Amino acid sequence: MRDGNPRLPRFAILVMLVAGCGSGPPPTSSPASAVAATAVAAPSMSVGSSPAVAAASSPGAPAASGLTVAADPTLLALVPGQIDGRTVAYDATSTTTTAEDPTLAARISGLAIATVDAPAASGSPGLAVVTVARLRDPALDDTWFRSWRDTYDSAVCTRAGGVSRHAETTINGRTTFIGTCAGGVFTYHVHVAESDAIVTVMSIGSPALAEKVIEGIKP
Repeated sequence: MRDGNPRLPRFAILVMLVAGCGSGPPPTSSPASAVAATAVAAPSMSVGSSPAVAAASSPGAPAASGLTVAADPTLLALVPGQIDGRTVAYDATSTTTTAEDPTLAARISGLAIATVDAPAASGSPGLAVVTVARLRDPALDDTWFRSWRDTYDSAVCTRAGGVSRHAETTINGRTTFIGTCAGGVFTYHVHVAESDAIVTVMSIGSPALAEKVIEGIKP
């Protein structure tokens, strides 16, 4: 997205308003933090759109009774620590809040959410939200993974003009599933089999940030 395109600020404001309506006072932190606090968890605010709900209800999902999801910042070791000078910053509040959703525990044992944003003074548009989820069962069910992608994309794109297309490509040797919203938001999903994890990146303003996160995934 080029400078001057009004879609980015409108989307960020909408996300903050949804967060305020759904979970108390609006965030007072940066737009990046507001998006991080809602981009993954916010689908829970829309009935039937949560990736967590899809995981819990997919065929063959284990019972979640008594299981918990650990907020685990060490999972971010799978992705680069910096992208073009922007820090991939762990968001403890978003991670903890999202991990408390009991429906996640059926398939996910650990979670880390991070934001990638440019300093305000840089004038560089775009931000990204990175989610790394450790699978409870390494034998990933393709049907469940598809549900994760589709429900995540649908929930995010509801706030950005709807899903306009899906694509599949290979980035640095990894099969990557891409969702594009009509309003200039992009999602990237990768199953990192050797680490029993899923990396999902939502990029606002440009797909470049997400692509660079995926390129830098470590085994």
